[in-house]
Amino acid sequence: MAGLLAAISAIAMAQAREPDNRLSPVKSGDQWTYKQFDETGQEEAAIAHFKIGWKTKQGALAVLASYGGLAVGPDTLWKMSYFLKPDVCMLDVASGVQLSPKRSCNLSPAAGTGWESETFDKLTRTHNRFTVMSREEIQVPAGIYQAFKIDHVAVIQPTTSTDVGEKHLHTIYWYSPEIRGMVKIVRDTADDAGILSARVIEELQSTTVK
Repeated sequence: MAGLLAAISAIAMAQAREPDNRLSPVKSGDQWTYKQFDETGQEEAAIAHFKIGWKTKQGALAVLASYGGLAVGPDTLWKMSYFLKPDVCMLDVASGVQLSPKRSCNLSPAAGTGWESETFDKLTRTHNRFTVMSREEIQVPAGIYQAFKIDHVAVIQPTTSTDVGEKHLHTIYWYSPEIRGMVKIVRDTADDAGILSARVIEELQSTTVK
């Protein structure tokens, strides 16, 4: 009996030492506000607010957006942006890109972890490749966070025209499980020759996560 109790105690202690890598899905009421600016910082920054709204009868979550105002209040004009599956754990709320692979909430985002996915719409097919680069501390206007740095390469191919070449997008995310969202995003767009044509940086200004 004593041996059995000792074995149970050892298992419990081992489980306690192991980090819980299960991620938490976004929830109704979650909000994030970002400051968006170009690489030089010379252009006037834009403010973008995002909120997870109501849940439909089918279980989908409404994602709402508001632009321009420095603060969110009762008079904020929210516009419907898109619907989201309720089990998404890693989301680029501004673009609607869902980073999560299948069984996303059980993902262990250790450095070197990678996965791929494909998405389709009426005009394009996009192949996505995600790689976790590191876990690091990052400071933004909203505070200091421990975040996973994730590299995302997207190749967008047109499906309706052969005259238009494929487009390459490169994005670096800093994802924090604490806020169920992105702390910082760097978005690069390349032209047809693969040369960087634009860079947009987004930093978290404030967040409300229940």
